Amino acid sequence: MPRHNIFSSLGLSLYALALLASTPALALDGEVAVDYKDSSIENALNVSDYDRASKLIGRRIKDATKGSLQEAYLHVALYETLIWQGDLKGANSQGKRLQKLLDTLSDARADDLRIRFWDAQSWLMEQDGQDAAARFAQTSAIDLLRKRHDLDPDSWRLFESLSHLASIEAQAGDYDKAASLLQEALQIGDANKAISTFRIADAEEALGGVLYKMGKKAEANDHFIRALTIKNQSDALSKSFSPHEYWLSPVYRYITGAPWASIGTVGGMEQQIIDAGPVRVSAYLLRDRDASKSTVRVGINVFNKSVGNIQFLGQRPELFVLTPKLVIATPIQAGELAGKVETNTAKKADSIRSDGQHATRTMTTYYPNFNNGWNNGRGRQGFWRSLLSDNGNVGTTQVPDFQAEAAAMQKAQQVEEAGKALAQEIRNEGVGPSDIAPGGAINGFLFFDLKVPKNASQVVLKVPIGDSQFEYRFARLP
Repeated sequence: MPRHNIFSSLGLSLYALALLASTPALALDGEVAVDYKDSSIENALNVSDYDRASKLIGRRIKDATKGSLQEAYLHVALYETLIWQGDLKGANSQGKRLQKLLDTLSDARADDLRIRFWDAQSWLMEQDGQDAAARFAQTSAIDLLRKRHDLDPDSWRLFESLSHLASIEAQAGDYDKAASLLQEALQIGDANKAISTFRIADAEEALGGVLYKMGKKAEANDHFIRALTIKNQSDALSKSFSPHEYWLSPVYRYITGAPWASIGTVGGMEQQIIDAGPVRVSAYLLRDRDASKSTVRVGINVFNKSVGNIQFLGQRPELFVLTPKLVIATPIQAGELAGKVETNTAKKADSIRSDGQHATRTMTTYYPNFNNGWNNGRGRQGFWRSLLSDNGNVGTTQVPDFQAEAAAMQKAQQVEEAGKALAQEIRNEGVGPSDIAPGGAINGFLFFDLKVPKNASQVVLKVPIGDSQFEYRFARLP
């Protein structure tokens, strides 16, 4: 099952789809299908095109025989799609229905679907903060995989499942167990040419991170160097992005202790730096409450140290929060955000002007109260007495407050000018898709709309460079 990019930081490995069966079957809607699986759905999942996957699954389910292996496959694919789209509520409901369906199947081939279900379940439970349930689900997948490993020694799914379980153990602080699982995964990877070299590099990198936390820095560095060497043997940094299976591209991650990772500060904000050799990319986060309560700026600096052009943002950048629940940010183009800032500040200024134009003050008038036609200036109802204390002789009138109106006009102008200045700053500092020449650099901001609670933590940023990704993980939003 393919993982949506948002989950690449939840664990220390990447998850993969089952290999398509080799026996052709009847094609659906003019597209090629293989056995009970559907190659069109598998391809959509592999390239993270979840909208297309959802539509295909919806069409296929209508024609699937109830209780069949094909129906179960389609529901597994839907389960995976919902998880990687970030629809955790829908995925939880789908998972309960799917487990009941899988329990009714006696076909031996259903074990492949059970493996995919348990693997997907482990990612869902992990994201939901249910570590014990995540561990149980991934262990269940591994148990099934071990049983069939002798019959299918070239299967790489055991490699991926071991890597994911290692990430769960590492996050729980059991580094010895995590290291053992990763070492087993790498042994499988060394003997299996079907496993992507980038996934092997991820496992090497993950093992380096675990060993570093165990205090074995020299040993950790060996694995870090091995991982970086594998990734840099490809031309991914110099290539332009085009859709393909996600496991065919390297991911450069900020990992504490790795030789390519360092840290700095910008305006008091933590700046994480990844120096991959040909390219150095640094990033930091900044809330921009002047733009809106939910605007997050990402400070980006990219320096091209290679001899050729590199592509910046061939894909959309990603920003998401993992805790207390998954929240995916929406990227905003600088021009779009600037326009919203101008519109909102203009509305605010108009509201201030309107309040000023309708501002009033109370004018109080005192007048004599003659009692029965006479007043000698003495007594309770006397003229002087009434001016001083008798509320019955006081009149009030609301009159325009020109002083308040003038102050409102001045404030409105200040708000409008500040909005225009901020909008211009956003336009000037925003960066977007471009090519960076050799020796050139990009320095500016990416903008996101992210609505999260105050206690949000574990913030993940993914920045596409060429046909690769640079990935950062911050403990919290500033």
